[in-house]
Amino acid sequence: MPSKILALDISADAISAVQIKSGLKGAEITACVHIKLQGEDGLDNALKSLSEQIELKSNIYQASIASSFVSLRNITMPFKDLKKIRQALPFEIEPLIPISADDFLTDFYVIERSNETRLIAGAVKKEYLTEYLQQLQKNNINPEGLNIRGVATVTNLIKQREKPDNGLFLDIGLKHITLILFIKRRIVLIRTIPVKEGFQLTNSYPGPSDDRDGIKTIEDIQSTFKSFCRTIRNTIHSHSYNLNQDLAPEKAFYTGTGAIYSKTRELLEEYLGIPAEKIDLSKHNSLLINSAIAQDWNPLFMDNALALALETNKKGEGFNFRRDDFELKKVSQWSKQIIRKASIIFTFIIVLMAVDISIDYYYLKKRYKALNQEIREVFKETLPKVSKIVDPIQQMQVALNEIKKSTSPLPGSASNIKAIELLNDISKRIPSSVNIQLTKLIIDSDVMRIGGITDTFNQVDTIKSNLEGSEYFNSATISSANLDRAGEKIKFEIKLQRQ
Repeated sequence: MPSKILALDISADAISAVQIKSGLKGAEITACVHIKLQGEDGLDNALKSLSEQIELKSNIYQASIASSFVSLRNITMPFKDLKKIRQALPFEIEPLIPISADDFLTDFYVIERSNETRLIAGAVKKEYLTEYLQQLQKNNINPEGLNIRGVATVTNLIKQREKPDNGLFLDIGLKHITLILFIKRRIVLIRTIPVKEGFQLTNSYPGPSDDRDGIKTIEDIQSTFKSFCRTIRNTIHSHSYNLNQDLAPEKAFYTGTGAIYSKTRELLEEYLGIPAEKIDLSKHNSLLINSAIAQDWNPLFMDNALALALETNKKGEGFNFRRDDFELKKVSQWSKQIIRKASIIFTFIIVLMAVDISIDYYYLKKRYKALNQEIREVFKETLPKVSKIVDPIQQMQVALNEIKKSTSPLPGSASNIKAIELLNDISKRIPSSVNIQLTKLIIDSDVMRIGGITDTFNQVDTIKSNLEGSEYFNSATISSANLDRAGEKIKFEIKLQRQ
């Protein structure tokens, strides 16, 4: 069943939205929007503008939290059970941040797990989460995942085999730079570096601009790159010193609105001393891009949102602050659709059962009428003298009882032998293979005469021989046996002397 995923990458500068439609043929990017945040109500205004530009309704929603709103710490826990870690983590972090454990929510990313567990712990103020989710839900967006910006992108990068095991990810924004270091394809460090106050890279490129006062010189741009690259090197060096390990990235991967300056790669390589590469996740994930939006696609703006959408399908590692009091209620739009469809199916089954019962009743009633008609016909054939038929079964029973009462012992017989018993004995003694048609049956006090037509003289002898063995007769004599007028059948008469 095709599903739509809407992922929102929200930073302090802008909001980027990417919508993916997945189906049997694969995934396709069907919409993308990048909107700058301006003023105190920047996020609300941007979300309203977003709803006007694309259809927000989707099956799954994902969103990110800027790393500047997350307190991040590298911690070592003395056990490896993840449940124990989750229970103990708030108390482990509380001394490291200036707020109570009751006021923040934690999640973590495991770097290495053995007897001890090295991890990156993240803590977000519950007050901020509440306001943030309310803003999203007010625009009918209720994300099932809240990851830290850039983490999903790095998770996607380290799954690409051609990428080095050790690397540095930089999301260069207008106000902050997110640094994520990965070693041996595991994230080991996440930090946020502020950009020099009052200096915005995207307004600093030489060239045409509506805001000429915002344009800075190339020397200013180079100075800014040199400054934050020095901070990045010092941050990595400090972390290496604390761990007593050499954490040396082989390559830098960059994205973000602040990286649109054409000399970004050269400046990063010069000041970081390692190769640099601009990220474009759409080229590494076998994705189709709708032709209507292809011209609007810019990986520097869209990659983080795209990574969030892709992580939904691949169930990658990362943070998710939709937990505990902020856990997404399972009665989602998807659940409502399932309930609605189940109700329709249930109603359809009830209707089918009612139709089936109606059909069964119709055919049973029809069968009843047919059987009743057959009974009446048998009744008329058996008792043709009865003209008024009310209850044929009951009337037939009454007639049979009268017949039984009318049967009496045979005349001249000392026993209570009835005619019906005598006829029953004769019937059993004549083989079924003998073709016989009775034409005469006379019962006297001492003699019984049977006349009929059969096929051959031998059959007449057979009938005589079988009747001689009866306990009701002393002897059996063939009185006559002649061909009929047509010369085809034998007319016979047998005289039976009674006991």
